[in-house]
Amino acid sequence: MDDIVLAALEALDGIGIQTEAEEEISIPVGSTYQTGAGVVPRFQTLSQMQMNVLSWASNRSPEYTTFAQNMVDAGFLPESAMDQPTSAANNLQYPVQVFQAYRAGGGDMDFNEWFDWYSSTARAQRGSSGIGGGSGAYTGPVRSITEMAESDIRKTANNIAIELLGAPVEDKEMERIIKKMRKAEQEQPTITTRSTGKTVTEQGLTAQGRDDILRDLISDNPEYEQFQVDTTVLDSMLDFVNRKKQVAGG
Repeated sequence: MDDIVLAALEALDGIGIQTEAEEEISIPVGSTYQTGAGVVPRFQTLSQMQMNVLSWASNRSPEYTTFAQNMVDAGFLPESAMDQPTSAANNLQYPVQVFQAYRAGGGDMDFNEWFDWYSSTARAQRGSSGIGGGSGAYTGPVRSITEMAESDIRKTANNIAIELLGAPVEDKEMERIIKKMRKAEQEQPTITTRSTGKTVTEQGLTAQGRDDILRDLISDNPEYEQFQVDTTVLDSMLDFVNRKKQVAGG
């Protein structure tokens, strides 16, 4: 088992955030259901697993508390984010990545069984060593994703659009902007690396970064160039009229 896990952790090195296509990979989660062919294991995609986490949190289920604690113990979630269901659900992609590498290395446990074992092993080793992480615990970078509230995206995007286009964003375009923002947040997480007596944090997507993304997306609108031309023409006309008035008045 140890050799398999070590191989899985080595395989994890260099794995990035999953793409939308990779997110649809089915994960064996351990529960079973009856079919005409007999009892078969149940599979879920990452997005389905994340929805379960959010549902637990929404219903204040003890399953969420257990899950969040296991995420912290295994090093996949900062302790300060335990009460942030969205971050906990987003970060679920990281143990899933480790689990996929574990299975690729020949492991046969389902995800739930593996995750319980992995987190409890990390917890026990940290407790015995007295430091954050043992030789078998995940000690790599911890990625934390912070999402901008959709209402704030809409408000900021409309303000920028009025400034650049003279009108708020249309509904269809707003949906595109929100999707692009969510993708950028996934691609630019905050990364925390811990070692004995030292924590290094690499800041993820900032407020300024979000503002720049929105401006770039709105500037890509074909109406932006036309609005700039119209505005320039109008300014020139007003300037011409004002100069004529000054000459006439002089």
